[in-house]
Parts: sequence; structure tokens; C-alpha cells
Amino acid sequence: MNEKIVLYGIIGISAGMIEFAIFFFLTQNFLSNVYLANTYALCISIFYSFNMNNYFNFKKKDKYIRRAIKFYIVCGIGILISNFLIYSLTMYFTLYFSKIISMLLVILFQFSMNFFWTFRDYKKS
Repeated sequence: MNEKIVLYGIIGISAGMIEFAIFFFLTQNFLSNVYLANTYALCISIFYSFNMNNYFNFKKKDKYIRRAIKFYIVCGIGILISNFLIYSLTMYFTLYFSKIISMLLVILFQFSMNFFWTFRDYKKS
């Protein structure tokens, strides 16, 4: 499990950098709606993160569609949590600091859900 946490962290850091870069780029250049920019950035990083975790970390080759649906459900909940946190935290902190805090908290939630639900082993029937 420790190896999976470390690799999940590495993949998560790279996904987080992609997410933050896209979020920053969109908010600086195209979108004044930070929640829409946040959602776009999360969707792109979710796609990247799922495929990297599926193939390299959890090494799953079975039930791709089922796992993808579960992963997107977990991440959809993560998007809601992230947007709520950004909304709440920007009352006290800058937008980008609030985004970083929300990323850290959502990563903890998503790892737990993905480890115990999305990428769990299925019994062969």
C-alpha cells in the first residue's frame, strides 16, 4: 500500500500541476468565471489521473468502463467539494491560495475513495 500511496502522490502532483496550470491560464486569459475554469481544469486532470493510475499505479486491465465511471463519480464529488472550498476560502485568502488548499483536501478524499472503491480488486465469478 505504501508504494501505491507514493505513486498516487507522484501522479497526483503531476495532475495537480496540470490542473493548476490550466486553471491559471484560463482565469488569466479566457474565463472570468473561476468555477467554470476550475471545472474545466479538473476534468482534464481527472482524465490524465485516471489513466495514469489505472495503468501504472493500480495496474488494472479489467473492468475499465466500470472503474472509469466510479473514478468520474469520485472526481465529480471532488469538483463539487473543490468549488465549495474555493467559494468559502476566497472570503479569507487569495484565489490561488484557496485553489491550492482545495486541491490538497480533495486529493485526500479522492485517494481514499479510489483506493477502497474504484480500484479495489473484483472477485472473479
